[in-house]
Amino acid sequence: MKPLGIGIVGTGSIAGVVATAIRSASNAKLVGASSRSLERAEAFAGEHGAAVAAQGHRDLISSPVVEAVYVATPTAAEEPIVLDALRAGKHVLADKPFVSAASAVTMASQAESLGLVLMDATHFVHHPRTAAVLDAIPERVGEPLALHASFFAPFDDRSNIRFDPELEPMGAVGDLGWYTARAVIEYLQPTEPVRRVHAVANRDAQTGAVVRAAGVIEFGDSRTLTFEFGFEGGTFASELRLMGTRGQLSIDDFVIDFGALMYDEAERRDAGYSVRSGWGGRPTGEFLEVSTDRPADVRMVEAFAALARDGTEERRAAWRTSLVETQRLVDRIMGAC
Repeated sequence: MKPLGIGIVGTGSIAGVVATAIRSASNAKLVGASSRSLERAEAFAGEHGAAVAAQGHRDLISSPVVEAVYVATPTAAEEPIVLDALRAGKHVLADKPFVSAASAVTMASQAESLGLVLMDATHFVHHPRTAAVLDAIPERVGEPLALHASFFAPFDDRSNIRFDPELEPMGAVGDLGWYTARAVIEYLQPTEPVRRVHAVANRDAQTGAVVRAAGVIEFGDSRTLTFEFGFEGGTFASELRLMGTRGQLSIDDFVIDFGALMYDEAERRDAGYSVRSGWGGRPTGEFLEVSTDRPADVRMVEAFAALARDGTEERRAAWRTSLVETQRLVDRIMGAC
């Protein structure tokens, strides 16, 4: 099958990461890039081997070789670009977060009405560990009761876009809190809506951006999420614990598996998860490895391309729903901050 031709809107660091993933994917091809500056678009396209360089997203999506786009712009600018791409008949992979759940619903509804794919660019859900954990939950965890998710990534450069509320209005809530919310959708799977949210947040004194937050969400079925995330901290850390009626399942690198960060083959290890139950388990529990031959970001691109080529409406709807429901939780966290 012909690889899906993907163009990238935006030339920032995350765009470079996904460009590399597209080039490594078995069923996709990077064909173009756009930026507000034609010079930057040409430099990015040249670096990543794309044939089309465009000034502005409209010129990119008008190209016949562009069948789909990855939108890697600031959150504040994203919705109109996504809608323009969908109206032009292009499938869309959109960087998270979104300005609001209402915006997410608007984009998802447009994609549905046009029979196109809209997927959020969340890497970890495509790692085979996610499917392995879901398979293990009934036996190892039982009925899920409580999820704790933590994500810290140290940033202190106030010139970074993360500290600009005009471009990234949710700060750390959208950037890092998104993953704690998405973990709810994937692993806790509450059966009732949110009952209440309590959060505390720290804002940057100079910019007003949310830089750290912690709190709890209670759902109508009494399941709970406790979360913490922020730019303040001395290390990259992403940890998850799911407690249920049978036991506990833990992941110490749920956002980006440590193995994917190890460039020295001698230091690489398979991703996995730990389980424990009863009174007598060792503190570290039993570790179960989940091997993968491709990083999660490459798998994400391949899943997107497969969905665009021949995905069923049921599968496409599932991805749209996950996107919207994650943003609903992010909105609730932001509202409590």
